Amino acid sequence: MLRIGTLNVENLFARYNFRKALKPTDEDGFSVNEIAFDLYKEESRKITAALVKLMDADILALQEVENLHVLDRFNSKYLSRQGYKYRVLIDAFDRRKIDVALMSRYPIVHVRSYRHDRTENKRAWIFSRDCLEVDVDVDGVILRLYVNHFKSMIGGRGRTKAKRVRQVNRVAQIIDEAWADNDYAGNFIVLGDFNDYPGEGSALTALLEHSGLENVINRLPEDERWTHYWAGGDEYSQLDYILISKFLARKNTKLKPEIFRQGLPLRAELYNGKRIKDVSENHPKASDHAGVVVELILDSDNGLLRSARNDQVMALSKKGRDLLKDFEGYKTTAYLDQAGVATIGYGTTKYEDGNPVKIGDKITKKKAEELLIKDISWAQNAINQLVKKPLSQNQFDALVSFVFNIGETQFKSSSLLKKLNSNKAHKVEDEFLRWVYAGNKISQGLKNRRIKERALFIS
Repeated sequence: MLRIGTLNVENLFARYNFRKALKPTDEDGFSVNEIAFDLYKEESRKITAALVKLMDADILALQEVENLHVLDRFNSKYLSRQGYKYRVLIDAFDRRKIDVALMSRYPIVHVRSYRHDRTENKRAWIFSRDCLEVDVDVDGVILRLYVNHFKSMIGGRGRTKAKRVRQVNRVAQIIDEAWADNDYAGNFIVLGDFNDYPGEGSALTALLEHSGLENVINRLPEDERWTHYWAGGDEYSQLDYILISKFLARKNTKLKPEIFRQGLPLRAELYNGKRIKDVSENHPKASDHAGVVVELILDSDNGLLRSARNDQVMALSKKGRDLLKDFEGYKTTAYLDQAGVATIGYGTTKYEDGNPVKIGDKITKKKAEELLIKDISWAQNAINQLVKKPLSQNQFDALVSFVFNIGETQFKSSSLLKKLNSNKAHKVEDEFLRWVYAGNKISQGLKNRRIKERALFIS
């Protein structure tokens, strides 16, 4: 089981600690050798670290961190035995200098920032604190996380809503661009401090009602979902979220999130459980936010495995999936294929539970498409692991169709793969046409398929 968490650490800053006898206001300036850095509000930071230890997340998204040096200092000073060897943060544009970050016990293999995304009129940044995209390699399976901290409600929920909506809509667009073509099949999570609550007037609609995501905190009773207490309005609300892909949700039907409120100030009286030592009425405290953790199993069938190319893993596009559907053909009733195996839908021979298709079985087109997406995952993973050279999307799509048809074992030993990974990549396209035989005879159907795969590969 893998533990994923999110926590707004509330102003994890460091401040200058000047050497003795140095008065910077009396000097023209000072050098780095004359100062040291130390964490701000040390008492609170100890409590924050205690909360992180209680959460015990394998991968932890953080909000309100000043910079990577501060995160490294916080980790080395308080969390050195927790195993967070991998840490990432990219500075963004927030005026308070608070950024999103991620700490992981598993290797980080890919990072992408959206800090430079601009509004439609190009006059402003969409994200003041970035949408940080991170791929983590969990024992060979890639988990992608999108860490966010949306615009706060300071100044009024209604007055600040428009900026939150822009940020939320852009994250939803990022998810669609990456996953819609594969019907949102894969291991991905959107999480962080969203700075708004569900319901009427929420800015979060594009994510909370997204067809490819589930807000797993909704699996708790409504009165147990709150993660933040605002003393100014005496309000308890959910501001912190973990949204998992619908495929992860299906694999983790019994998952229930844990909300860690032990570091909240005593003024949050709705929580009457045990507090971390030294938490007081207002300060010190761990944060004004609770931590949230989910424990889940990754979907190695629909998830993408780490790429041998050490770059972003690839997935079949909608165009490639449509081509594959055309090749396989859609059958509503099970039939025996050329090898005498019971087959249904778009070439499916086994259902999700591992049971084989039986003659007489029937299937809807929607279900057949879902099974096809699951069926092609092994072909995608085979290419991501075995191909060492960069591929275009068309090349990847052509190879998925090819491998799905001939099998991984045949692909591993093929001259096509050898040429693809060598300096003879320009000769690869001719290899497709060698795979046109059914038995000892040329199959016109296979020949037509290879011609189309070849054309897609070189386009």
